[in-house]
Amino acid sequence: MTSRVLALTALAVVVGACSSPEKLALPTPPESSAHAASAPPIDPSLDIAYMTQTSGGTQSDLYLLRSNGNGRQLILSLPGQAYLPDWAPGGDSLVFTWDAHPEGTSPIWIVRADGSGLRPVSSDTSYAYGARWSPDGQSLAFFHMVTLDIYDIGITKTDGSDLRLLLNGEAQVLGMGLPTWAPDGKRIAFESAGADYNPNGLFVANLDGSDLHQLTQSANDQSVRWSPDGSRLAYTQWNGLGPGFRFSLMVSNGDGSNPQALTTDVRDYYPTWSPNGKTIAFIRLPNAPPSYCSVYTIPAQGGAPVEITPDLHSPACAGIAWRPKRNGSNAW
Repeated sequence: MTSRVLALTALAVVVGACSSPEKLALPTPPESSAHAASAPPIDPSLDIAYMTQTSGGTQSDLYLLRSNGNGRQLILSLPGQAYLPDWAPGGDSLVFTWDAHPEGTSPIWIVRADGSGLRPVSSDTSYAYGARWSPDGQSLAFFHMVTLDIYDIGITKTDGSDLRLLLNGEAQVLGMGLPTWAPDGKRIAFESAGADYNPNGLFVANLDGSDLHQLTQSANDQSVRWSPDGSRLAYTQWNGLGPGFRFSLMVSNGDGSNPQALTTDVRDYYPTWSPNGKTIAFIRLPNAPPSYCSVYTIPAQGGAPVEITPDLHSPACAGIAWRPKRNGSNAW
């Protein structure tokens, strides 16, 4: 199977030009085979989770950043490729995908925000990636390979139990990936491709699979995220593969109407909203060498992007997620 479902997502570009990695048969338990960085308790102002990879994907590092660019903390290092972190609603744990996971474990893993408690979601070894937490914290949604020809969105409890498929493995649209929950927890949006693997765009369905329809009008829309209040969407729009490919950062109304470009003629990926919905963080890959990537923020209403990791350039940026609000506040 083509790595990361071909051009469905920017992952094949941002996550180190991935070829299918070899799994590591680690002889020691995952808690000790991974390195949780020795550090003081996590500062709650470190509000963006950011995953990077070394050239060639031999090591992945999970950082927590301050959204103002002032400070960061390494909480976890893992062998091989790990990517696409996402926060639990309470902001105390993260879920992510680990391709080099130990044999007999799921590729979906959870770790506490201080880097401790690393564990697989389950022993299900089915190909899966891109897990995102439900708003109530009880479930995960992720890309799930049903067969070599059919992909669906899997939904499980956070312990891996009660697996079900959003479209019952009978997808009317194929190649689904990077699901995201509506803030009310009643719908899931995802990106899709047709049987020829050309992109179909963004779709949305109720949790029982009903009311499946295209969410935005362009077939080249990807990596969608609802704003915290559900009134808007942020996503990326690509112009095709090739040496001149670009990904623009887009916003629209929550129903997909009134799309607007926040950035153009760039390579911007993986938007994530601030808890108050006023700012969007994203990953940018330069159009020309040197081909490092970095994290930026931009006002959700438009404006100049600001780089927040000028001293943490990486050959492969493997996903970001903004910590959700807690206890009714819009910041930590």
